[in-house]
Amino acid sequence: MPVYKDAQELLPFAHGCAGLFYENGLAGLSRFTQKQLDFYAARGETDYIRSRCSAGIYIEFATDAPEISFIYKSLARVRPESGIDISESGVLVESHEAAPPLETGRIVYRRRDKDGADGLSGRSIIRITLSNGTVIIPTRADFGDAILPEGKSGNRRFALFYGDSITQSAFNPNPSLSWFSYVAANLRAEYINRGIGAFIFDENSLPDEADCDPDMIFVEYGANDVDLYPDCDAALPHAEAYLAKLRRIYPDARIFVLSPDFQSRRVMKESERVMIAEYSERLLSLASKMGMTTIVGKRLLPDFESMYFCDGVHLNTTGSAVFAHGLINQLPSDIFCS
Repeated sequence: MPVYKDAQELLPFAHGCAGLFYENGLAGLSRFTQKQLDFYAARGETDYIRSRCSAGIYIEFATDAPEISFIYKSLARVRPESGIDISESGVLVESHEAAPPLETGRIVYRRRDKDGADGLSGRSIIRITLSNGTVIIPTRADFGDAILPEGKSGNRRFALFYGDSITQSAFNPNPSLSWFSYVAANLRAEYINRGIGAFIFDENSLPDEADCDPDMIFVEYGANDVDLYPDCDAALPHAEAYLAKLRRIYPDARIFVLSPDFQSRRVMKESERVMIAEYSERLLSLASKMGMTTIVGKRLLPDFESMYFCDGVHLNTTGSAVFAHGLINQLPSDIFCS
């Protein structure tokens, strides 16, 4: 039986990544192009750590082995609650806390579905969803006689998710239940998550040319822009430049722009509340004039209940599901597969 020794050997089973990054000769699965990683590295260590976190990346295979194992090294961790999920035959069965920084993590899972699924002759489909908030270096994986699941490759649609910490979802303890994964599943799309905590509209964070061919792109920035700039007149030109470059790079993709006013009911000064409302209205107007589809942020959550959040700002597992439901309800019907 093959033993996979690093991220390079795991690439055929990996989803949600654009390639590899390297750290001291060790390889990790990367959500970004090398140019984008260099951009975040130049901004500072915090952004560079966030850019290498495994948000949205999962490893999926079909196996008849009674037991599988996955060993990795944790280079850094944004949030201690950010875990690693194991699903079998489409059901979340285990969640593991990611290893602390510079320590080795080892996950051993014994299959429950011994009869197999989807006519796979005793095989079941295992998915390992990596931590949204941890930099992970795979060092050894034993999946038995693993094969690619049928129907998991080929002409599936593809989505990109760009945004800040709400998109990265590092605070969600169950990465497989993040809002972007719900949305992608409903759209029957493969995806890459390019969310970076605390980030803003910055056109320099985008690649200079297309590195993939997305059918749809979701953009969720703005809350941090409002905090950074003195007023909307100062903030909006950055959003416009970013969206114009995004359109130039991906001319055929449908772009969905979310307004950040779902944050407007959290604890903040009244002046900040007024600004985020104005910013959201003007951002959606700008996106609409640019031919993009707008998603009204304040409709994503029916209210601002504390049960939806880890800290009053960032979505937990329940909040992610509610947020995704609100977003899906705003999507045009023609985007869904028949």
